[in-house]
Amino acid sequence: MHLSYVGSILTTATATNVAYTFKKAIDRILESADRSVASLDLLTQLDLERVKGWNTHFPEAIDACVHDLLLNHAAASPGSPAICCWDGDLTYEELDKLSAPLACYLISRGVRNETLVPVCFNKSMYAIVCMVAVLRAGGAFVPMDPAHPPSRLQTIAQNTNARLILASPETSILFSGLVSQTITVSGPFLASLSEPLNVLPVNVRTYNAAFVLFTSGSTGEPKGIVQEHASVCTSSLAHGRTLNMTPKSRVFQYAAYTFDVSMMDIFTTLIYGGCVCIPSEEDRRSNIVGSINTMQVNWVLFTPSVAGLLSPEEVPTLETLVLGGEAITQECILRWAHKLRLFNCYGPCECAAATILEISPGSGKISGIGRTFGCGISWVVDTRDHNILVPIGAIGELAVEGPTLARGYLNDMEKTKSSFVKSPKWPSQIAGSRTRRLYKTGDLVRYLSDGSLEFVGRKDLQIKVRGQRVEIGEVEHYISIFAGVSLSTVISPKTGPYATKLVGVLQLLHPGSENTTERRQLQLLEKHHVKITKFSSERLTSYLKAKLPSYMIPNHWLLVERIPLSVSGKIDRKAVGLWLASLYYPTEDMTIENDHRNREISPDDSIAFKLSSKLKSLMCPKGIQLPSELLGQDWQLENAGIDSIQIISLIIFIKQEFNIKLQVGVLLRSTATIRTIAQHIQGLQARSSLQMVETVASIDVQFQEYKKEMSIHSWSKSPIVQNVLLTGATGFLGSQILKQLCKRNEIEKIIVHVRAKSVSHGMERIRRSATVAGWWSESYIRKIEVWIGNLDRPRLGLLPEQWDRLTGSAPSCNRIHGIIHNGATVHWNNEFSSLRAANVDSTLELVRVIDENPFILKLVYVSGGYHGTLAASRHILKGQTDVLATGYSQTKFISQLIVQEYSQTSVRNQQRVAVVKPGLIIGTLDEGIANVDDFLWRLAASCIEIGSYNEADADCWLFISDVGHVASAIINSCVATSDQVSSSEVDIFDGLLVRDFWSVLRECGFKLDPLPQPAWMSALQADIELRRERHLLWPVLQTLESDHGRMGVPLQNVPHTAQNHDAPNSTRIKSAIQKNVEYLRGIGFLKTADQDSRRPQFEHAIHRPEETFTRSRRVDTYCYRA
Repeated sequence: MHLSYVGSILTTATATNVAYTFKKAIDRILESADRSVASLDLLTQLDLERVKGWNTHFPEAIDACVHDLLLNHAAASPGSPAICCWDGDLTYEELDKLSAPLACYLISRGVRNETLVPVCFNKSMYAIVCMVAVLRAGGAFVPMDPAHPPSRLQTIAQNTNARLILASPETSILFSGLVSQTITVSGPFLASLSEPLNVLPVNVRTYNAAFVLFTSGSTGEPKGIVQEHASVCTSSLAHGRTLNMTPKSRVFQYAAYTFDVSMMDIFTTLIYGGCVCIPSEEDRRSNIVGSINTMQVNWVLFTPSVAGLLSPEEVPTLETLVLGGEAITQECILRWAHKLRLFNCYGPCECAAATILEISPGSGKISGIGRTFGCGISWVVDTRDHNILVPIGAIGELAVEGPTLARGYLNDMEKTKSSFVKSPKWPSQIAGSRTRRLYKTGDLVRYLSDGSLEFVGRKDLQIKVRGQRVEIGEVEHYISIFAGVSLSTVISPKTGPYATKLVGVLQLLHPGSENTTERRQLQLLEKHHVKITKFSSERLTSYLKAKLPSYMIPNHWLLVERIPLSVSGKIDRKAVGLWLASLYYPTEDMTIENDHRNREISPDDSIAFKLSSKLKSLMCPKGIQLPSELLGQDWQLENAGIDSIQIISLIIFIKQEFNIKLQVGVLLRSTATIRTIAQHIQGLQARSSLQMVETVASIDVQFQEYKKEMSIHSWSKSPIVQNVLLTGATGFLGSQILKQLCKRNEIEKIIVHVRAKSVSHGMERIRRSATVAGWWSESYIRKIEVWIGNLDRPRLGLLPEQWDRLTGSAPSCNRIHGIIHNGATVHWNNEFSSLRAANVDSTLELVRVIDENPFILKLVYVSGGYHGTLAASRHILKGQTDVLATGYSQTKFISQLIVQEYSQTSVRNQQRVAVVKPGLIIGTLDEGIANVDDFLWRLAASCIEIGSYNEADADCWLFISDVGHVASAIINSCVATSDQVSSSEVDIFDGLLVRDFWSVLRECGFKLDPLPQPAWMSALQADIELRRERHLLWPVLQTLESDHGRMGVPLQNVPHTAQNHDAPNSTRIKSAIQKNVEYLRGIGFLKTADQDSRRPQFEHAIHRPEETFTRSRRVDTYCYRA
């Protein structure tokens, strides 16, 4: 027999090997003609010897514990940097001294060997301190991602049987009611712990679990991979040595803590005595280059997609780049190989790093994943029977053997036995005497002639998305139980317009579907059928976001008449994949109707056009063209399926093209379109300052601008307050202030600043709101003077003669003696820039007024109502700005600072201004007329519907007071004389425990039972999903979910003066709640089980538009304005 081969495809060695294998196949068939081809052993003696030679050295396990190896450096080089983080730096000595007391504390809390301790942090040095402390206590830490859905966090907590969780102050709320102990770890907390003993009272064994990582599972639940100390140490020392890790390494900790690469970033670095460099979450997503340079990073592990966002010239400190998680592109090699040491690293979490390939300049196309390097050995076995080794060059499943293998899957012996196999029945020449244990990776590979491995694909449906595992079965499991879906499949095509994207292909339950069963070709569902089904891709995506991490959610949805099935009745995934690859451009916009239709971008809008062009290049793979009708259109980014890598690319483009540093959150908003992003960029350019990109991050800058504009002078004052200017008088609180001013004998005139078409129209607005509030009398007209104006206009939009009167130029009988500034534009969706004029500039105008007008006795500013430790300190500017996430809250806080700054210029000025800070405001004690648009009452009504409330919130403090009491405090601050003023800040600390609020409702006859937070939230979300737009919480769903249904403030954030309130105040608040409930029940807003479920329109209730509350933020949400 003579065999020929093509030299450009096969080497001589490979061709020879094929010939020997073919010969053996013929020999075996002739020996046993009745055997099936699948049962033939085709491994030749030559192959057997070569494979045995490649796998001769079996590495010894390192008998050590992870924390012992890394803490050796605390003794050897205590001053060496261990952690360089955005929130602080630690030396090895400091890491030792911080983790030891915490370890002792954990032991006192019941942590022992094999105790699983979930750890939930955003990027922070305290996350690593916690991990090390858990190891020193004998436990195994379980990283959790706060960005993951609550249901997933709950599943992991249950699967680990967690009794306590370590969390940051920001993430601890996620676990209220989930476990018995949530330990909030921060700098002050660690400082409060007592010094440990010289030797920790625990003996950790090297076979004890070190950590458990949860990854995607095919059955619908994540699976936990248990790694032991010895395997982690063995792997870290081996791959660290091969990957150029040294004590001088400064390693960029980019990967999420739940991703196995992060364990390499952290523990391999610390075991080698290097420094772990940790950016903030924001910098991790939008400022990678700046973080690398600032922290002097010289070693990094990225996916090729992330590495493709950078260039060597931008990061000159980098010396080693390790790539993993994705196939390496030739472009990546050309960009990096000649600038630094470039490696490709492969290894599933179950066996750590398994193969490594160093890539040199001039390397051609890379299809190999390298070879084993000292921490394990690799075998290629038959995909159907691991007892059969396949010939060199044949495709088989990679099986890894060695001391780095994981213990197995947590609480799942069946999966463990299936994937981790012992002592396969191999030829005696290889089998040897030792007991073998192998992990079957599910990856399809083949040996190359030099013993390295080439990756071919997957044996199952698992894929990688941005380096992270996705079990398609888990995604399809949740899609299959979504209402209206008949059949579904999720595909990630390798080519075509959807290349590397997750695409959900759905067959819906719809009229006429029975007639399509005979069609063999995939066809898109016609639009009129889509309308009939009322299918919403947005609703499906929202549903999945509550179940799965974001990287597991399909980027695109296609609706088809029928998904093809194979002869066996299973989905024909190959046919669907080929169909997706054959499409010329993304087509889902042609099949799915939604409310976010594309609109044409004007050619004059150069910024939007440049963004459109960039998005086109990002969204479409090379060689794929968008249809002409979509070019130059205003896309909604969320619907377009943009992923995190493309988001980062877009941020880099914006910074380079427009010199604007944009926060990731702007692009991640569900409403973000090309046009809104362009408008945001234009607004930032107008301010001509990169530092003022996002108001949350630049409150101090904003405030300093206003501070510079404030010119402070001395002044004199009139003796008593008689004439008062009131803004915001037609709102819920403002109307009550006006009522009490009208009833005060010492007040002669109330000038009401109001938006209106005319004076008569302004008086009608005042009269209507007062009538609704139940207090109007025509006799009050004589006291009220209407000024038409607008807070967002210069000089408040007043007429010249009115402005002169306000500034003190009018005759003495018409002078204004007091100002109550209660007005503001309240809109929770608007950016700071759109609210700035009405809310901040107006406040500055009024401060200037009292400075210029010596006859004004008092300016009272009604603030947004911050309480707790954050509120008590003006150092909120130093970084604790998460409570200022909305444009409205930012404007209110800056306005408050302006008034407070003025008060601090002199003792006399302190007496001239007051800042009143209320909490939640409900109807009066007498009338009980409530605002039905309050989040508080929306939530109460919704809880009554399901018969339960959030038990986890029960022991929190609810800052709440009746509107009459708040109005009285404001007016008293205005009329107080100088000898009565002790402080310029008036905190209204009225309140009660949340459980007491629910007790009042129960006493009013409503059936309300406490439920654990996860169960309660699940019931509430089910009710919302059922009613959708008709549900009271629909407009505030984002707030409900982001705050986990919490309406109270944890007691540790509540001043003692609030908790020590007197009995009369408590009785008054409970009586006011009862009166409000009586009113709301009377109008049908709150209903018992025997009442009609249909609610009226509440035409006579004070009402604000729904969009006001789409971004509400707990306490400050409920301070009402006109």
